[in-house]
Amino acid sequence: MSVPDDGRDDGRGSAADEDEDLYDLYLDAALAGGADAPDVFLARHPAAGAALRGRIEALHRIVVAPAAGAAAPRARTAAEAEEGLPFERLGEFRLLRKLGEGGMGAVYLAEQESLGRVVALKAIRADLRGSPTAAARFRREAHLVAKLRHPHIVAVFAVGEETGVLFLAMEYVPGRGLDEELKDAASSGSRVPVSDAVRWAAEIADALTCAHAEGIIHRDVKPSNVRITPEGRALLLDFGVAHEIGEDRLTVAGSFVGSPLYAAPEQLRGAEGAIDARTDVFGLGALLYECVAGRAPVAPGTMEQILHRVLIDEPAPPRRLRPGIPRDLEVVVLKALEKDPARRYQSAAAMADDLRAIIEFRPISARPPGPAGRAWRWARRHPGPAAAIASISLAAVVVGALAVVRDREGSERTRSDARAAIAEAHTRLDEYRRDRESGYALDRELADLTNYIMSSHLSAEQSRRFDELETAAAHRRREREAIFYGVMDLVRRAERLDPDVPGTDAVRAELYAEKWREADASGDADATSFYRDRVLESDTSGGLTAEVRGSAVLSLTTDPPGADAYLFRYCEQSELFAGGERRLVPVPVGAESPVRPGTHALVVVAGAVGVERGDLVIEIDGKPVGSRDPAEERADAERGGARARVHHMGGVSEMTLPPGLRVRSTAAPLALSEACLKGPTPIDGVAVESGTYVVLLRAPGREDQRVWFNTRTAKEQARAAELLPEGTTPAGFVRVVCNGNGAVAPFWIMEREVVVEEYLAYLNDAETLAEIAASPRPIRFPRSAQTAPSGGHWKRDESGRFVVPPEWKDWPVLGVSYDDAEAYARWRTRRDPAGRVFEIPRLPEVEAAGRGPGARDFVFGNVFRPKWMKSCFAKKQAGPEPVFSYPVDESPAGAFDMSGSVYEWCDSWFDEGRGLKRLTGGAWGQAKPEIFRMYGGCGYPHDVATDECGIRLVIRGATMAAR
Repeated sequence: MSVPDDGRDDGRGSAADEDEDLYDLYLDAALAGGADAPDVFLARHPAAGAALRGRIEALHRIVVAPAAGAAAPRARTAAEAEEGLPFERLGEFRLLRKLGEGGMGAVYLAEQESLGRVVALKAIRADLRGSPTAAARFRREAHLVAKLRHPHIVAVFAVGEETGVLFLAMEYVPGRGLDEELKDAASSGSRVPVSDAVRWAAEIADALTCAHAEGIIHRDVKPSNVRITPEGRALLLDFGVAHEIGEDRLTVAGSFVGSPLYAAPEQLRGAEGAIDARTDVFGLGALLYECVAGRAPVAPGTMEQILHRVLIDEPAPPRRLRPGIPRDLEVVVLKALEKDPARRYQSAAAMADDLRAIIEFRPISARPPGPAGRAWRWARRHPGPAAAIASISLAAVVVGALAVVRDREGSERTRSDARAAIAEAHTRLDEYRRDRESGYALDRELADLTNYIMSSHLSAEQSRRFDELETAAAHRRREREAIFYGVMDLVRRAERLDPDVPGTDAVRAELYAEKWREADASGDADATSFYRDRVLESDTSGGLTAEVRGSAVLSLTTDPPGADAYLFRYCEQSELFAGGERRLVPVPVGAESPVRPGTHALVVVAGAVGVERGDLVIEIDGKPVGSRDPAEERADAERGGARARVHHMGGVSEMTLPPGLRVRSTAAPLALSEACLKGPTPIDGVAVESGTYVVLLRAPGREDQRVWFNTRTAKEQARAAELLPEGTTPAGFVRVVCNGNGAVAPFWIMEREVVVEEYLAYLNDAETLAEIAASPRPIRFPRSAQTAPSGGHWKRDESGRFVVPPEWKDWPVLGVSYDDAEAYARWRTRRDPAGRVFEIPRLPEVEAAGRGPGARDFVFGNVFRPKWMKSCFAKKQAGPEPVFSYPVDESPAGAFDMSGSVYEWCDSWFDEGRGLKRLTGGAWGQAKPEIFRMYGGCGYPHDVATDECGIRLVIRGATMAAR
C-alpha cells in the first residue's frame, strides 16, 4: 500500500523529530495492513537516518512480512518455548494463554488475581517498546476507551507498565470476530442472516454514537474490529487508530490510517479537518454492506485501484447481489456509503434509528436517490458525456408529455400486477406457516440439548446430533427469513403499484401473527410483545386480535379457605409509562394505584401501631424512597418518629412512623387495594389476559403467601396453596411454593446471603476453631489463594478468635468453599432449637426462588442492566456491599441479591466429569449477563475459595406437616 506523502513540514525541524514522524507514518501503514516494502518507502524519504532505516526494516519483518507470508515469525525466547508465554505475569495479572496478535501488540487471556476475574491483556510488542510514539499511541488507546462506558464497547479495566512493558487490561469478550462469521458463512455458500446483520449494525451504531458524544472518531470500523458474543451481541473493539477531536496529532499531516476497503473517501484523500462522525458512518455502511451482500463494497486490488473505486465508483446495489433483502435496507446501506459526507447520515444515531425502523417495520427516514440524484452520480463519473446531455435536456419535456398517454393505458395493468403480488404473498405466507409447524419437534430437541450442554458433558453422539440440529436450525432460520422479507416486499410492491389494492392489511397481520406465535413458543418476551403490537396495528378485521391478546382462566384454593387473594400481572415498566425501565414489575389487576408499578418503596414486613404488614412507605421526611442509601432509609423507618407518606389498600396518607416496624427495600412492590382483590378463596375461573401473574394470599393468623401463574404455558391454571400459621417461617427466610412443579417441593430459602456477622459466630465456635487448628490446609475461614497462607481475610485476636470491622457485619460472607458452606449448614442444623435441617440449595430450587412465573432470565426480567444488582459496573468502584443494597434485585418470591453480590454455592454439578460444583447468581466482580442468569453461573472444585464465593441456605419440607 502506498502511504500518502504530501511533503509538508510540521515545523518541528530536528532530524530526530522528522525520523520519529516517518517511523510513525510507516507504523500507521503497517497497522492498516498494507505498508510498502522498506526500500520503496525509504526511497521516497532519502533523508531518513540509518537508525530509522534499521527500525523500519525491523518493524516490517515483525509486523508486515509474517502477515503476508513473506518471512517466518521471529524465534521465541526460552521462556516462550517452555511456557508458550513471554511472561508469567504483568503486575497483578497472571497470563493464561495467547488470544491473538496485532500490529501494536499481543493479546493474552489473563487472570486479575486481586478480583479473581478473567481479562484480555494487551501487551505492547517488544520491538515497539523503545518507540515514544508507539508508547504514546498505546497509552492513548487506553485513555480514549476508558472514557467510554457502553454495553457495545469493550471496557478498559486498567493500564500499566511492568519492567518496561506497557499493558492494557480489557474486558474479556468470549465469542468470534465478525470477520470470522462472514468467512464461515461464505465458505458454506451462505450469508449471515439479515436480521442479525441489521441488529449488529444498530448496536455498533449505538457504540459509535457514544464514542462520538465524547469527541472520539474510531476511524477503523470493519468486521475484524467487531466481536459477536455467544449470546449474539455485537461489541466494537480496537481504538488503536482512533482520533480525538481537538487532540494533538500523533501522525504526520495527511497520513492515512484505517483499512482501505472500508475507508471513507475523505480518509483516502487526506483532507485536512474532513474526518468526523460521518467517516465512521461510512465504515459502518461498508461493514453492513459486506454482511448483507457477501463481499465488501470495494473489490480488493492495488492501492491505486482501491483509491479509484472508493473515490469514484459506486458500489453495486446490495439487492443485485442478494435479491431477498428488503429494499429499505438497501436504501440505508447506500445512504451510509454516499461519497459526499453531506449526503450521508449525519450521525450514527440517525443511522441506528433507520436500522431499528427496519427491524420494527417502521418507515425509514432515508429515501432512495431520485432521478436528479442518480444523474448527479453519473455525471460525477462521466463529466464529458454529462455536459453533452445537458444541451439536449429540453427534449425530455416533449418526451414526458407523450408518457402521460402511456401511463393511462398502463394503469389497469398496474392494478393487475398489484393483485398478483398479493396472491403471491398469500402463497408464500402459507409456505411460512407450514415450515413453522413442521419444525416444532426439531426446535424442541435443539432447545433440550442447548440447555443440557450448559451444565453437562455431551457424548460423541449427542455432540454430533447437536451440530446437525444447529446447522439445520440455522438453515431454516435463513430460509424463513428470506420468506418473511419476501412476503413483506410483495406487500410493499402491491401498495406501491396500487395503494387501494385489497388484502395488504390481512397479509401483513397474518405474517406478524406467525412471528408472534414463534416468539411466544420460544419464550422471547421482547419479540412476543413487539409482534403482538404489530398484529394489533394491522388486524383491521379483528380476526387475530383475540388470539394475540390471549385469554386464560385462573382457579385457586387454599388450606384453610377464605383467604383474600390480590392479583398482580408482571409487565415491563417501560411499557407502562414514559421513562420506565426495561424490567418486570407487578401491576395490580383491575386497579389504578397511586403508587407507580416498580416504584422504590419500603414494604412493611412486621407492622406496628397504625401501620400494617404489606403497607408501603414511599416517602420519608420529604424525600422519596430510593433517593438515598437503602440502609439509611430502612434505619430511619424502623427507628420511628419520621414523617412519611404511606400507601395502605389503595390510598396514600401522611403519618409519623411508629417505632418497632420492620421493613425491606423493594423496587417491585405489591400495592394492595380492594380493586385488585379477587375475593376470598376458593376462586374459580377468573378470566385474565395471557401473561404471568402473582397472587398474594392473606388470611387472619396466617403468613402471607405468594402463588404464581404463567398462562402462556397453559390457558387454564389451577393452584392449591397451604397457608402456614404466623411465626412458622424462620426469621430471615421466605417460603417458596413451586405451583404444581412436582420436582420441587415447598421450601424455605434465605431472603439474602449469609452475612459476616452470622459466619463470625460459626468461626468463633470452639469446635470450629479446633477444626481449623487441626487441619493441615486452610479451611473454614474466608480466604483466597493469595491470602490463605497468611491466615485469610479476617484478623485474629490474641486468644485466636476471629475479629472483623463493625462495618462488615452486614456484608455477605465471601471467600468460602463448598466444603465450608456444607460445614456451616451442619453447624446451623446442630444449633437450631426447632430441629430444622439447613442445607445448600439445589439448582431447581434456586431457579424457582429466583425466576418465579414465566421463563425470565434474571430475577427482574429478561433485560440486563449492571446497576440493578451488585455487579462489577453497578458503581464506579467495584467491591462488595452490604446485603439488601439493590432493591431492584428482589425475586418474585421475595428473596434479594439472587442476581448479584456474591456467587452462591449450589448442591448441583456444573461439570461432574471435572468435579466442578455449580455457583449461581453472579458476583460483584463480574460483568457478563450470562453469569447473572438464574440458570447461568460458573463451576469450581468443592475445596476452592475465591473472593466471590458465598452462601445461601434452604430448609426443605416447608409445610405444616413438617413442623
